[in-house]
Amino acid sequence: MPSLSRSGSGQALGDLIVGGQGQFIQLTSSSVTYSGDVFAFNTTVQNLIGQKLGTLDGTTLDPTGVRVFFEDPPHATSGLGTIDFINPVGGGSLVDGYGNFTTTNQPYYQYNQVIATGQTSALKNWRMHIPASVTTFIFSVYVSAPVQYPTGWVDVTPATATLKTGATQALTATVRDVIGRTLT
Repeated sequence: MPSLSRSGSGQALGDLIVGGQGQFIQLTSSSVTYSGDVFAFNTTVQNLIGQKLGTLDGTTLDPTGVRVFFEDPPHATSGLGTIDFINPVGGGSLVDGYGNFTTTNQPYYQYNQVIATGQTSALKNWRMHIPASVTTFIFSVYVSAPVQYPTGWVDVTPATATLKTGATQALTATVRDVIGRTLT
């Protein structure tokens, strides 16, 4: 189900939380491996909304970047075992961090880049500790990112105009919501 909402407690004012695979965002995975109880794959994020993700001013990368967080963490649908993000070798974390997005302490992977409309991020390696006793599992994720226009924006056409003294110029304004849809 497509989802679009404002950020939860602990997130920056300009953060947008978006889901909706193929509608607002496109996550694509490749190079899937499973070794030593670690399930790994590379994932990209494609921005399908009308403004850049990961920036509050349209240019500068925000320190939080673009975060893909687990709304529903991985859990077994067949087989037995607990899925987590702790490396079974050495005990380190397999995610970039934990944050408060739609609830507390949600694991996330962070993309440290501004992702323009239509652009696809660099590959990010995701890893999860999944015991061999788990045969199938599911999870759901959302994307949280700062955006320049957290309440929407107005496009004015023409963007610039040069007028002689006494002349007039008609302007057209298009009001857009936070993802770029035209509002009436």
